[in-house]
Amino acid sequence: VERAEDLLACGTELVALAVARALERFLPGRPRRLLAAGGGAHNPALLAALERRCALPVPPSSVAGVDPRAREALAFC
Repeated sequence: VERAEDLLACGTELVALAVARALERFLPGRPRRLLAAGGGAHNPALLAALERRCALPVPPSSVAGVDPRAREALAFC
């Protein structure tokens, strides 16, 4: 039986790897940073994995004036 902590760690790394690969595949150039929003903005393990896999800083979206909890609401404005 797998430990929940191990499964969550694997899932976190999978998300970070998927983001890193998507950046390489779909963006025409390299971004200067990634902005974290939603629940992930409060997950230090995910932020660390994203920074490591993407080799970019990953601050919360609040540094750009967008509350990490309210980003979806902006899409409907």
